[in-house]
Amino acid sequence: MRYLVITQCRNSRRLKSRELTRGDCNRCRIEATECPFSHFYSSKNHATEYIEIDLRKDLINEVKRRIYAELRFNVSEIKTHSYSNNILILTPDSIANETVKIYLSKRLLNDLLYFRNAQYDFEKIAYKMRLNLILGENSKMIEIPKNIPDKKKMCLNFWNGNKK
Repeated sequence: MRYLVITQCRNSRRLKSRELTRGDCNRCRIEATECPFSHFYSSKNHATEYIEIDLRKDLINEVKRRIYAELRFNVSEIKTHSYSNNILILTPDSIANETVKIYLSKRLLNDLLYFRNAQYDFEKIAYKMRLNLILGENSKMIEIPKNIPDKKKMCLNFWNGNKK
C-alpha cells in the first residue's frame, strides 16, 4: 500500500507539473519522514527505495538525438501511433521555433514497459525508424527518402506547401 500511495503521489505531481505543497504532505497517509518525495519533512536516506525502470525514456532520448542530428529540430511533445514499430512520424509544433511533435509506435513503447529486462540498442532502433511527415492529425503521411540531401528543407516545404 505504501508503494502504491507514493507512486500515485509522484504520478499526480508529474501530471500537474507542480511541486508538492505542505498541505499535500499533511493530507497524505504516508508518514512524511518515510516519503522519498516530501521535501518538507523527509530526512531519511531513501537510497534503498525501489527504482522503476522505464526504458521508454532511453528510446525517446535517442530519437530526439537523431531528429536533431539529421533535421536540426527540437522535440516538444511525444505522442503515439498504431502503425508499425519502425515508423517515426513528425509534425510541426512551431515551424518558427523549429520544434516538432513526434509519434512513436504505441506497441513499441508498451513492449519496453513489459520486456524491460531485455537488452536494447536504442541508437540502432532510433536510426532504423523510417521518418514520416504529417501536417496534423488525420492528414496524409509521406516518408522522407533516406538518400535526400536536405531532409530539413523537405520537411519545411511539405509543411508549408500543405497548409490550408
